[in-house]
Amino acid sequence: MAAWLKPLLLALLAALLLHLLGLIGVGSQMQSAGALAQKTDPLFTRTIEAASPQADSPPPEPPPPPPAPPRAPRAAVISKSPVTETLATPSPPPAPEPVATEPAAPSTTVAINTPTETVTTAQATPSQTLTAQPAGQADSLLITGNWPADTRVSYKLTGYFQGELFGTGQVQWTREGENNERYQVRVIVDAGLYELRMTSQGRVSPQGLLPEAFEEYSKRILANPRIRPLKLEDHDVILEGNRRVPRPAAEPLAVQDTVSQFIDIGHRFTEGRAKLQEGQTLRIWLGRPGGLDEWVYDIGPAETMNLPRIGPVTVHEFKPRPLANPRGTITMSFWLAPSLQYLPAKIRIQLNPEAYAELIADQIQQR
Repeated sequence: MAAWLKPLLLALLAALLLHLLGLIGVGSQMQSAGALAQKTDPLFTRTIEAASPQADSPPPEPPPPPPAPPRAPRAAVISKSPVTETLATPSPPPAPEPVATEPAAPSTTVAINTPTETVTTAQATPSQTLTAQPAGQADSLLITGNWPADTRVSYKLTGYFQGELFGTGQVQWTREGENNERYQVRVIVDAGLYELRMTSQGRVSPQGLLPEAFEEYSKRILANPRIRPLKLEDHDVILEGNRRVPRPAAEPLAVQDTVSQFIDIGHRFTEGRAKLQEGQTLRIWLGRPGGLDEWVYDIGPAETMNLPRIGPVTVHEFKPRPLANPRGTITMSFWLAPSLQYLPAKIRIQLNPEAYAELIADQIQQR
């Protein structure tokens, strides 16, 4: 081996080792920086869909003929022998037989009467009934209690960003713990060239959700992913870059994050702490990786939205007012459906005046 080749190989080996150690260090740093607890997805076993649309009704059939008069029950004769017992209908008497040494058993007559049973099948109305599959019984997302069951809402995505956007989205709400005191809300937007995941975790209380950790993960094609964390402590909110801001003094427990607000706002209406009516406003403190702000939503009038696989539902738009000191151009409006436990039937993300993404509810699944 040439004298110069051995030092070169050692140098390359050392460089590869340092590179590997650097990757391990970055990975461990990213894991330690994350505030979210690892959770597995639940198994959703029911699909909530609208009843199948009714086909055009055929012309009325002629009325059925009147029922025939009841027929007299037919007699059946049971004849016994030492070996078998058979059931036979009466027949003409055979030719005379020699007289038996034993008297014949008396004949027994059994009357058989089969009643008529009529089964009526109720017709479901698509605009009123949600059918649970595969059982097929009528069902509704309005369950007993103040919180929806573990639910996943799937969306179809359309929009525009340097060209037309197509993709999918999800909003998933789950609870766990001995008394279901822990929650997770996750929003996923997948537009092919761009992916966004937002996850909120925390506790459930009678006053509403108490978020403890939030993480925003975004990934563009041919680029490294970006992770932006947020922690919500008892007295402070820790923003991106470990910047601390105090919780608002007026409502210290009312701070939500970008995705927990969807569930918490519905709880406010369920509990009667807010009024769902056109012209009303809703104020809510939102912690985001970039800052803590009080958002004001104007509630729009009731309108009917036809969801292709769910049916027509009544919704109200929640439109945010511009912030006094905005840190970007992204805003988000959403439409909540009272008949779907106030889950969002539509979400519109305005990236800038010319780019947007719309998510329309397509399927609802529950545990």
